[in-house]
Amino acid sequence: MNALSLVEEIQAGALDRTVPVVDLLRRVKLAAAKLKLSDTLEWVERELNGFTCDYDGAPRYRIASGQLMGYSPYRGTYLAHGDPYMIAVLSTSFFREPIGSLESLINAEGVTIVMPIDLKLAKGLAKNGAGEVYKVHFSKNVLVGVVDTVRNLVLDWAIDLEAEGILGEGVSFSVEEKKKAADVAPNVHITNYGNFHQGDQNGHQNRTMIGGVDASSNSLEIDVFEQLQSAVTNNIDNATDREALLELIKQMNASKNTSAFKQSYTAFLTNAASYMTIVAPFLPALSAYLPA
Repeated sequence: MNALSLVEEIQAGALDRTVPVVDLLRRVKLAAAKLKLSDTLEWVERELNGFTCDYDGAPRYRIASGQLMGYSPYRGTYLAHGDPYMIAVLSTSFFREPIGSLESLINAEGVTIVMPIDLKLAKGLAKNGAGEVYKVHFSKNVLVGVVDTVRNLVLDWAIDLEAEGILGEGVSFSVEEKKKAADVAPNVHITNYGNFHQGDQNGHQNRTMIGGVDASSNSLEIDVFEQLQSAVTNNIDNATDREALLELIKQMNASKNTSAFKQSYTAFLTNAASYMTIVAPFLPALSAYLPA
């Protein structure tokens, strides 16, 4: 029986749930390095080593909303409530940890992941002063979803390589295969990466590390309403919910910088509660239009 090529090993590993995704990504790193596929290498490095806090293109699959819970010596544990914008921002987190750490958390005991939130951001929710703390509770299924998405992206990438006639022999690739990889590099890369309302540190919204420290609100050089409309249109399958949110986006756009904006903004948050992973990165920019 002939030994599998590196690309075939990656395909087989992606289909085998007993193969840790962290090991799978190391094989992808080897193949991408030999084929000089820089975009894929960059993605693999971030998955293996974690996403830095100043990274401005959070992959959608690593952003999730949980349940914001408070605790005080007077009230015990309770479901946090208050300003809808603040609750939405604090309840949503970007999971920056290396994929190996996420796999370890999945295999640990318990069914819930608890993440602390930045104390400065939580300060506005405090009702009873000293001793009141807030944490976000996530189901482990959130982490399972992250890991499964990475596994699926790797499988798709390896299938695309094979479709282009790039398989290799053992862990090596021929000169012809390397040339093919160079020619098709723009079409053979990991997708669904870094496309979540991207920006940079110099004002191009967003660098919103939601659930962390940097909930940005730079002056916009893009149309946040147009981008939000596109995100809702492309990512919400329920037609009724989608149309309702699109109508509210129109209302917000029409009423920005007026006293009427707060009403349409609050209505949008209420209706978007089930889709916070899609809309949360836009909230800091939208809040800039709230009247002082």
